[in-house]
Amino acid sequence: MATISIAARAGVLALSTGTTASSTDVLAELRNIRIRLTHGQIDASSNDSSGWDEFIRGNRGWTFTADWLYATSSGMASRVFADAIINDYAVAARFFPTTATYTHNYAGTAHITDFELAGDTNGLFVNSLSGQGTGAITYTTST
Repeated sequence: MATISIAARAGVLALSTGTTASSTDVLAELRNIRIRLTHGQIDASSNDSSGWDEFIRGNRGWTFTADWLYATSSGMASRVFADAIINDYAVAARFFPTTATYTHNYAGTAHITDFELAGDTNGLFVNSLSGQGTGAITYTTST
């Protein structure tokens, strides 16, 4: 199973509760981001395989995990992520691994599968988020 990791530096997560990632709002400053792309294999071995495994290409998929910083100016982010789980809806997301030019990004629709809000009075609130892609993820170089 093939995978890809994207190192984040000064990246952001933009999100919309709509079905298109083209009209998203920046909700979180990423601390860490990991996008995993997979392409499953279907076993097609038979007696005619001469003792060798044979496979055909299966479905593709993607998941993401992210740690992001809570900022009071973007307090809506916490509610949007929690609401996506509570009310069971998908979100359109755009991941910008770097904010240097806001051009390189990955976009797709995902179900939020895990959300954690954590922090203390002496430090930053660092939140965790995970999601499962539904449908294709695309890479673009536009804003």
